[in-house]
Amino acid sequence: MSEDEVIRQVVHVSREDLPTLRQVASSNGVEVHEVQQREFEPATMIMLVLVGGALAIASVTHALEVRKGGQIIDLRPGASMPIYRSKDLLYGLILVFAVDGKVSVQAHEAKGTFDLISEKLIAALPGLAGAKSADVQHTLSDEIASGAVVVNVTEENPANE
Repeated sequence: MSEDEVIRQVVHVSREDLPTLRQVASSNGVEVHEVQQREFEPATMIMLVLVGGALAIASVTHALEVRKGGQIIDLRPGASMPIYRSKDLLYGLILVFAVDGKVSVQAHEAKGTFDLISEKLIAALPGLAGAKSADVQHTLSDEIASGAVVVNVTEENPANE
């Protein structure tokens, strides 16, 4: 595929992210076409088709990913949302809540590896539900050695121990 070849990519964005997407797309020479919503799609999301060069579309989709923020994984029993993205956490950071603390992970090069690291972590964590932070740190360090680093482990002592 040449850089000049026009491609199309379907993306889903929240209504609040639509103005930013349009601005980034315009500055990269990417056309944005809204797709008619179907009944079963969430009303908070909009389906769009991006039309433009491959590099330009990659820039737009990366800007959307950065806007979503970091990844939070909650291994504590009864977590209402065990895996989600948060704009309160910088893109490239992954925060894992364990039963006794939290483990922070930083992707070495967020633009190229953040999604891959997140997927690896999510795949490695089902057996760690309810685990302590030291166990989470050990498993994560083994899984992500080449693409990220565990930057902080915080153990919290429960008040009634």
